[in-house]
Amino acid sequence: MFFPIIDYGFYENFSSYVTPDMKDCIDIMAVESEQVPAKDAALVIGWDGVIKRALNQEAFINTHKDSIRINEVKQ
Repeated sequence: MFFPIIDYGFYENFSSYVTPDMKDCIDIMAVESEQVPAKDAALVIGWDGVIKRALNQEAFINTHKDSIRINEVKQ
């Protein structure tokens, strides 16, 4: 299977120009795009990495309850 990966690391260059929720979303998504969590239906990061990412996503959801990016972070 093939699927596109957006290079969110590129968007980090513009983080100082966006709202706090967008900056936090870019930070979360940059980690996801730089080191994908799974390939060929198997995890390629350790469980510590999975937990850290989940905690970052939970913090985003709790901090930015009205963000238009909540669904993107949840995915």
